Amino acid sequence: MPPRLIETLTRFETAHRRRSTDEMRACFHDQALIESVASDGRALGADETAQALQRALTDGVYAIGDWEYEEITPDVVLSSTGARHRLVDEGMRDGTVWRLIVGRAGLMWRVKLFGNRHDALAHLRRYGADLGL
Repeated sequence: MPPRLIETLTRFETAHRRRSTDEMRACFHDQALIESVASDGRALGADETAQALQRALTDGVYAIGDWEYEEITPDVVLSSTGARHRLVDEGMRDGTVWRLIVGRAGLMWRVKLFGNRHDALAHLRRYGADLGL
């Protein structure tokens, strides 16, 4: 039986703190589409997301605070965290990021970023599990 999505997310958080992109990549479904702070909000596949994370972790600015999780269903989790990173256009972003995460086979399959909880849940109601990605 695959792990619950929430277990995968805590494993990802631990890997992120250790800066282990291989361990982070192991938390992604092979057909994942993931928007991330590291990709400046662009939806990337699993391997590309891992590469974006690796670049962000070495840029000297990227920082993520403690994650908070709200399990909507066993396969849908809403998380929030403080994040700071360098933007592609040389600017900086610093604030709370909300992630709507949908799992498949216990792995992260779809991840979409939001500025607040309300917008994330409205998006889930509108688009369903594929999050419109």
